[in-house]
Amino acid sequence: MRKLIGAVPRAYRDHRTRLARTYAEACREKLEDFNGRLPKSGRRLLREYGRICVELDRLQVELDRAFARRRLTVAKGIRRERKVLHFQLLAYDRRLHELAGLAQAAADPFHALLLEEEAKA
Repeated sequence: MRKLIGAVPRAYRDHRTRLARTYAEACREKLEDFNGRLPKSGRRLLREYGRICVELDRLQVELDRAFARRRLTVAKGIRRERKVLHFQLLAYDRRLHELAGLAQAAADPFHALLLEEEAKA
């Protein structure tokens, strides 16, 4: 059996649900940043990245609902939770870019020299 290039790591039992489709879309968008190739070590990070994207979308719906019902205390809690998730998303994004850069450096020695120069600066 051949390995699919650019495949999205599975995170949900049924990939046909709305949440799973949102997850797959977020993962595909992120994979496009790396031309569909990501090292094996980045697959777990990509899965968590996608799950956080889905959770942020879900929390946005809850936040809108809380504001519509004038539940300001609940809205504050949701905002706090979204803020934490947003910082986690940025950390995963940064780490995915590092892994992609390392994979490219292993394939291209010139890119490795550029990475070394950036690290010195």
